[in-house]
Amino acid sequence: MRVLYCPSLFEERKSAYRFSYSMDRAFCEKGHECQRMDYRGTGEAAGSFAEVSLETIYEDIARSVQKEPEIFVCVRFGAALVSGFVSTRNVRTGTLVMIEPVLDGKAFLNHMFRKQRLKDAISGSPPANDEGFTNIEGYKTNNAFLEQVRNFDFSKATEGLARIERICFVLISKQAQEDEKLCCLQESLRDRSVMVDCLNLDIPPFWERIPIANHTQAARSIVDLCCD
Repeated sequence: MRVLYCPSLFEERKSAYRFSYSMDRAFCEKGHECQRMDYRGTGEAAGSFAEVSLETIYEDIARSVQKEPEIFVCVRFGAALVSGFVSTRNVRTGTLVMIEPVLDGKAFLNHMFRKQRLKDAISGSPPANDEGFTNIEGYKTNNAFLEQVRNFDFSKATEGLARIERICFVLISKQAQEDEKLCCLQESLRDRSVMVDCLNLDIPPFWERIPIANHTQAARSIVDLCCD
């Protein structure tokens, strides 16, 4: 099977890199091809992150897809990005794995801004923002894209997600496991005849800055779930 791994944004993407490697290895152990994609201006991808928008990210995913993967694995806001891509591009795939999905773009950005303000306070440096752009943890980000993230409506993607055969939710934080919006989303998908599975993992939030941890067993559990 072909697997496309789609990360979150900003520092969460970098913090989760070791986890993405563990996912790659776990899929390879089962004989599956896993591609870890980089959005424009991140990792090994060409271009400037300052030019990124939802539309360019959808284009990046489309180029990475080429032949539609049988499994999408997406982390945090990556789940929102893939959901928007699936909905706007009329994509069909067998399984979508959402790891600690972000349903509220405004709350996600507020969290990013709080972390950036803390860094600025610790360093004693004023915010390094150019006109029309905002620095988010070292990423020069255009304000139009931030507005797209802030206003992202996950509920509008539900109809598109209904075309997917199976969606696996992997929840790590207690907040996500008790999130009423997430429960409503799962029930809405079941009402549309989508097979919905849920896996709760007791591991540190790998998308934050935490000590180096071994994610091998967690990755294997996720692969076992979505390849079952």
